[in-house]
Amino acid sequence: MTPVTVVGNADGGKSRLSLTLGQRLGLPCHALDDLLWQPAWRPTPEAVFAWRYDALLAGEY
Repeated sequence: MTPVTVVGNADGGKSRLSLTLGQRLGLPCHALDDLLWQPAWRPTPEAVFAWRYDALLAGEY
């Protein structure tokens, strides 16, 4: 399966579009905000984000 990236401005509807497409096509959907931000909008340390992102691309996260 080829990954698809949806890019756009803040509050532009990327998440809604991605979730809708994922549901209709039966594909997984991952929001990078889930990797980038911790509770209370604290940023994830860069090394942890990089590890999670690499694991996500490899299908391990």
